[in-house]
Amino acid sequence: MGFFSRAIALIFLAFMTAPAFALVEGPTLIRVGETAQETSFSVENTSAAKKYLEVSFAIPSKFEIVAKPEWIAAKSTGKVEVRIYPEEKLEGTTYTAKATFSLGGDIAEKIVSINYAKEDNCPSIIESN
Repeated sequence: MGFFSRAIALIFLAFMTAPAFALVEGPTLIRVGETAQETSFSVENTSAAKKYLEVSFAIPSKFEIVAKPEWIAAKSTGKVEVRIYPEEKLEGTTYTAKATFSLGGDIAEKIVSINYAKEDNCPSIIESN
């Protein structure tokens, strides 16, 4: 095999073994008021193999993962849904939260700002004649 043939074979091999990764799309800001707020993230498996999905969230209030696929097929997208609950002690604050998605060992992170709105803080309006 000549030099040119080996070079083409190596280039082809490099493209065949190029690393695949998880692409994550979702909100960058979530506003939580007096009721729980649901939001979702799309996780895309760019590889040629089906992969197991693990998800973790670092959020200061109570939350629950409402829906999450265990596996995402090759060249497919899965949807992760999370519900974030309000907490009185967090009202009027904004926190930076982190969502971590591990897709078959490939890790993607999403940073999200969570604004806990102060819903009961209506100013008093006094009118006089």
